[in-house]
Amino acid sequence: MRFLHLSDIHFADFDGSPDTDLEGAVRGRMLEDIRTMTELRGNSDAILVVGDVAAKGTQTEYEVAAKFLDRVCELAGVAPDRVACVPGNHDVDRTAQGPLHAAARYQLRGVEAPSISDTLLRLLQDDEGAQTILRPLRAYNDFALRYGCSLSESSLLWKPKVLSLGDRKLRLHGITSAWISDASDSPEKDELKNVVGLFQLAQVADEPNTISVALCHHPLRWIRDAELVKPWLSRAQIVLTGHEHAPGIEVSPDGTSIWIASGAVNPVRTQAGWIPAYNLIELESVGELLDVRVYARSWQRERAEFGPDTSSGRPASHRLRLARLPGEQRDSDMAPSDHRVPPAGMAVVPPEPEPFVSDERQMVYRVMRASPDARRRAARELNLLPPNSEDMDGLEMDRELLRRALEEGTLAALDERIRNA
Repeated sequence: MRFLHLSDIHFADFDGSPDTDLEGAVRGRMLEDIRTMTELRGNSDAILVVGDVAAKGTQTEYEVAAKFLDRVCELAGVAPDRVACVPGNHDVDRTAQGPLHAAARYQLRGVEAPSISDTLLRLLQDDEGAQTILRPLRAYNDFALRYGCSLSESSLLWKPKVLSLGDRKLRLHGITSAWISDASDSPEKDELKNVVGLFQLAQVADEPNTISVALCHHPLRWIRDAELVKPWLSRAQIVLTGHEHAPGIEVSPDGTSIWIASGAVNPVRTQAGWIPAYNLIELESVGELLDVRVYARSWQRERAEFGPDTSSGRPASHRLRLARLPGEQRDSDMAPSDHRVPPAGMAVVPPEPEPFVSDERQMVYRVMRASPDARRRAARELNLLPPNSEDMDGLEMDRELLRRALEEGTLAALDERIRNA
């Protein structure tokens, strides 16, 4: 299996012409490198984006991002629906963070760590609390809906995606770490860190003989409940992060998991150590072992193009053990028992995993990628618009018509009408 690991694209709402937009030219060189790596290594199976798709979390930024990701898919030999994403701090529209959001941040950054998960979940299960926390992520969720990766008041958990790797299953798990992110985020002060919530992690590596890949924008040092989260997250064989704009790899002491950080696709040019980067990751299941090869591709200043992150040009290769030895414990099992048990107040129904490759997923992508006018016109002709659609905003209406199309078995008809319009 092969996939691209992208993070921190930071798309602005204006993507200038190649003649004047230097960042666009750099991304163009990245696209050339993706084409080259595809020719050398073969087509990819997925594009995994671990946050900061946008710069300010606005709708127009995601329109630019969607076009870029479509081009990435084309050059990597991937169908355009095979993108998975989680939100980052720049996917938060800070103009939508009012006094209630500030109060939620204050509460979650002050409560004792063992109470974070229950406190966050109580807020998200309250109508007003959910609206307060999710409103700044509205544009991101509108974008992520086409990939089956959006969050909502009725769907707080990222639905796991299932692929096949040899005779094993591989499951993708998305972890949201940007619930309360704002301009003051800092890894140095506990009261300025983000929170995750254990309720997101119950499904990670919960199925035997399945390889788990977790996507989370923030590294642990940015997370208040990191000590509680780590044992659960470490159950995944592979953890992908971004945010810090620096590629890196860390293998657990017991050799059963690997944490891979991606460099930023589009770091701020005035930032120290400006080095655009991305990863190409290959997985190969060999009996009870998993071979992981990471091709870190970064900007080469002397040639103004992308190339290998190391002088050798060889990938970083690691072999993980998928099975435990008799009587052996994982490193994550060594944590105190209260770190391994979800809070008693956890009351959220985990979503059923879904195939990452399916006709239904392709149709959802095409329907949600169409213009809003074309989508709603076709939905109206099929009587899929809810009676109170005039009172709904665009994201709510799209979710409802998509739900109705899936429940009534008319998704294919909706897709066909939009394509034939």
